[in-house]
Amino acid sequence: MKIDVNGLGNIRIAVLDSGLSSNYKNKYLVGRVYGGFSLQEKNGNIYYDDCYEDVNGHGTSCISTINRYTKNVEFYPIKILDKIGRSNINILVTAMELLLDVDVDIINISLSSNETILSKELAIIIDKLTEQGKIIVAAASNNRSISIPASMKNVIGVQSFDNNHEGDFLYSATDAIQVKCDGMPIMIPLIGGISQKAFFGGNSKATARMSALLAIELSSKSTDNDDYRSLIDNFLNRNCKCTYKENVADYKYEKSRTPSSVYNYIVESISEVNIVFGEGFSIGDDGKINCIHNRFEMYYELVHSISKKNWLQS
Repeated sequence: MKIDVNGLGNIRIAVLDSGLSSNYKNKYLVGRVYGGFSLQEKNGNIYYDDCYEDVNGHGTSCISTINRYTKNVEFYPIKILDKIGRSNINILVTAMELLLDVDVDIINISLSSNETILSKELAIIIDKLTEQGKIIVAAASNNRSISIPASMKNVIGVQSFDNNHEGDFLYSATDAIQVKCDGMPIMIPLIGGISQKAFFGGNSKATARMSALLAIELSSKSTDNDDYRSLIDNFLNRNCKCTYKENVADYKYEKSRTPSSVYNYIVESISEVNIVFGEGFSIGDDGKINCIHNRFEMYYELVHSISKKNWLQS
């Protein structure tokens, strides 16, 4: 943690993803990116570079999500995904090992692997990072049964749930994936230009949202002799709305109302035509909505019913 001139804690967050767009950095994060690097594998060897320019967009979306909810943070982007969002467990393990020598409070990993070949080596590194007081927050896989490192010991695993109470989360310390957090799509800038917007949601957004919540909590506490893990465990238990074991009906939100609140906002306020729905839809020049895949099928009927709106109107 870096203490600023006002005595407030500036939480430092490493984001292991596809990097950070210089457009976004220069517009929204001036003075708040204190380092970073990229790793890539060629012919079985892993190469280090201090350039972390994002050519995919996913990493910038994660950083944008965190920045949306708290400005009292500094970022350390680590680019381990290529332009189409691919990486491997060797690169992930190397990146985590390098973080042992980086001043960081939270490690956000909005990605997952199903490769178990280096899980023992990764577990050792995670234990060392935890001993240093670094909090690791990782996304569960969207469609696989194995989620590494989200399901590993000393990692806060996160998956999304849709709700009307932005920022709420569910917590169960005994489950492999401990947290369900607000994964409702939000509008964020595209890497190609800050005037263009995109939707970002799901497990990746939920993980970044959880990192923001933890950063807010950590920044309000003194770091002197604090047990960060105990602090975070207390925060999770104290603020969660219910546990996985409780009936979802006990949680007071109406899932069916959520799409309406999101898409009514879109219809009323978006001026761009070519908008990408990062988790399931795209809008063409003709204003029609195309369903890319079924992940947000529950929204399709509602969105389709408003697709004839004039998207050029603000």
